[in-house]
Amino acid sequence: MKNRKLVMLANILLTIILLALPITAEGRNHLPINKYKDPTPKEEVVIIALQEGYEPIGELLDLIWCESRFDPNATHYNGTHSNGTYSEDRGILQINSFWHSEVSDRCSYNIRCSVEWGIWMLRQGRGYEWVCYDIIH
Repeated sequence: MKNRKLVMLANILLTIILLALPITAEGRNHLPINKYKDPTPKEEVVIIALQEGYEPIGELLDLIWCESRFDPNATHYNGTHSNGTYSEDRGILQINSFWHSEVSDRCSYNIRCSVEWGIWMLRQGRGYEWVCYDIIH
């Protein structure tokens, strides 16, 4: 009987907490962020990672910090390679335009699109494709 009361109390507390969280237009709860300003790129990354169920978030944050310092407009011009090709690293995850031509500039410079792609790459075990991945491990 005592355990049932504890479970019931825990459920009530959880419900109160969930009801206190802001609701988005889609009706889902999200992280409480200052409603008077847009989230920072780092806050956006955390929100996306939580929505995608990605763990460890710290690894993703370290990778992005190392690659672009959370600058969604970061661009690194690699110049012309010995084989005559040109490439640049684009956006918050510095997605290379030659090795990942399947990722458009529009996606590379969009935080949600590039982070979702980056999470997919990490889940595929392809984190080694980022120079910073070796640094953070």
